[in-house]
Amino acid sequence: MQNISALNPDKATGKLKDLFTAIQSKFGMVPNMMRTMGNSPAVLNAYLSFSKALSENSIDAKLGEQIALTVANANGCGYCNAAHSFIGEN
Repeated sequence: MQNISALNPDKATGKLKDLFTAIQSKFGMVPNMMRTMGNSPAVLNAYLSFSKALSENSIDAKLGEQIALTVANANGCGYCNAAHSFIGEN
């Protein structure tokens, strides 16, 4: 199986640097999943746009994270559980 490396945000340039800077500003760091998506700035940009669109609904952020944690637990995804726990705490 081929591995895709997570990129170092400090070495990013152009559009990717802009995306990583925005993520860093929001979360205080660039999560590994987004660093890996950065191998294709188009994929990372689409993910961020999709996430933004989902946030523009009648469900508040707290409930959204509770739902995400429930789904992560149901799926048995430790990475998603850790990520949404971090987001929920911050």
